[in-house]
Amino acid sequence: MTSELHAFGCFLQEQADVGLDELADRIARLGPHYNATPPADLRDAVRQSLLTVAQSLEHNDTTALVAYCQSLSRRRAVSNFTLREALGSMDCFREHLLQRLDQFLQGRALWPPATMRQLEDRMRLFGNQFISGFDSALEQARAEVRFQSEQLAAQQRTIRELSTPILPVHAGVIVVPLVGMIDSRRAIQIMEQLLQAINTHQADMVIVDITGVPVVDTGVVNHLVQTARAVRLVGAQVILAGISPEIAQTVVQLGIDLRDILTLANLQESIAYAFRRIESD
Repeated sequence: MTSELHAFGCFLQEQADVGLDELADRIARLGPHYNATPPADLRDAVRQSLLTVAQSLEHNDTTALVAYCQSLSRRRAVSNFTLREALGSMDCFREHLLQRLDQFLQGRALWPPATMRQLEDRMRLFGNQFISGFDSALEQARAEVRFQSEQLAAQQRTIRELSTPILPVHAGVIVVPLVGMIDSRRAIQIMEQLLQAINTHQADMVIVDITGVPVVDTGVVNHLVQTARAVRLVGAQVILAGISPEIAQTVVQLGIDLRDILTLANLQESIAYAFRRIESD
């Protein structure tokens, strides 16, 4: 590193505040994330960037510069700054350094090409490290999102399995005890899991126990009717258990026809009926 770059680094540190407000204002106009940053915070960040470059030039050391660029770029990436905003800030910063260089060279001898190349290399290092850190942070964020998405999907599968347990109680007989509210989405899941279980267990009789369903309205009954029809299409029979007097009254009041579904009062009666049918067959 030449003495000229050492002197320029000292110059930048001594006059770090010159043109700093103008530079911060230009960066603030680059996009919504910079614009939303409190002016004092943005000015401090710009000043710190300038001082880091200046110290790198003064001491001919890139270690602190690289570490700072990586840290700054990661903070920008995780704060949802766009790559366009990041590249724009690099351009503004580079133009500011060149303007300060013109001021520094006034009254001094022009630098030889080799010195200019060294300065360009240092500014290029700043930009490359910033972009590299930005890209690395984005890739890490994407990986975390993928992992969280996979974890969420696994949790949802577990919840579905727990919320709709399917119990084989005898060869050809499975029991589905339903608990909690049943909406359209859950009804579709119940149908899908039930049809798969019928195929897996080669079931002929399916007992759907709704004792644990707190509210039985038109929607719930319609879902159950649709499920029963789907089960019959694959060659099995549905027994609807848990029909209390209150539920029976509700079904009558709603005018819903359950003649295609065998209904019994409780799970015990339903299992006994299924066993008799299997033994008779």
